[in-house]
Amino acid sequence: DGTALSPAQQHFNQLLGQLTKARAQLTDWQQAATDFRMAMNDRLLPAERAVNKAQHTCLRVLDQLLMSSPRGLRLTGRRRAKVEAALLDLCAELLGSSETADPEVVAIHDRYSACSHADLEELCEQEKRMFIEELANKLGISEVFDGGEPLSTEDLGARLDAGLRARFAEEQAAQFEDPAQRRAERNRQRARERSESQRRIDLQASVREIYRKLVRDLHPDRETDPGERDRKTALMQRINQAYESGDLLTLLELQFQLEQLDPVKLAQLSAERLKHYTAVLREQLKTVRAQSQLEIARIHDEWGLPEHLHLRVPTDLRRWLDRQVELQTQAAHEFRQIAERLANPHQQRAELDRVITIWSR
Repeated sequence: DGTALSPAQQHFNQLLGQLTKARAQLTDWQQAATDFRMAMNDRLLPAERAVNKAQHTCLRVLDQLLMSSPRGLRLTGRRRAKVEAALLDLCAELLGSSETADPEVVAIHDRYSACSHADLEELCEQEKRMFIEELANKLGISEVFDGGEPLSTEDLGARLDAGLRARFAEEQAAQFEDPAQRRAERNRQRARERSESQRRIDLQASVREIYRKLVRDLHPDRETDPGERDRKTALMQRINQAYESGDLLTLLELQFQLEQLDPVKLAQLSAERLKHYTAVLREQLKTVRAQSQLEIARIHDEWGLPEHLHLRVPTDLRRWLDRQVELQTQAAHEFRQIAERLANPHQQRAELDRVITIWSR
């Protein structure tokens, strides 16, 4: 009807649109997380297992060639050393990609390595321990090694982390040793609490006001038509759920759908009431966006995704997964071909040269 909206009313409408979009994005991320979990289990993990299986086959063929070289395949000392180095690289990759060491891979590794796998693990553990000790001493966190009992590097790392957190807390507390600073911080805290309390009161008042209007116009008990009664019953269920969860957006959307809050009525809202609505929508927008970021962080943490992978939209997950499946499929195919060519007497020499060249890069 051409009713002009004030800047405050336009901002309200803009926030309403942003919140609707943010909630849709949160729903998309939640669905993407579910779809990604299924796709990882159904597509990527099987592809990775296929690569692992092909690598094991390749490792066995290389081991067999080194253990008993067939007639016609002469391995000089230098060439044999290069093949052994390639084999050990493959062992390292297989051992590093598994939580528990495969006994067969460990046995092959120890057959050709000057240092056993167990000794390498112990050396790695010592290096981690030395690093933690050096860092603890540098930071002056001696309690990491209190007690004298032998601890794993994981336990020492946890103690170091706890010490760092305690140090940070002490430094934070030291900032407020001055009485004036403590009073100022207490005043700021009280102000934050009052502001939060007022925000909750405003939210409850806004939600309650809209809820009452919707219930007044939609209560199914007042409807004589069975079809219309069923429709209003379904709407009342949505209204009650939104009211119980303090979901102002859903209540406002229902108001718009039922034309209880058309542009004319929006223009008639008092400045104070519009301010309340706007403040609540702004807070809910911040919350919904934070929930989306939390969902993205959960996906990263659950699957150990690379830090450089910045997920902007849910479809980024699918594109990354498609690429990983493609790479794993190619790798499995390549390792199977290597094993086949190494097992073929007519291709063994050329393939060994190729293996040496590729794996020594």
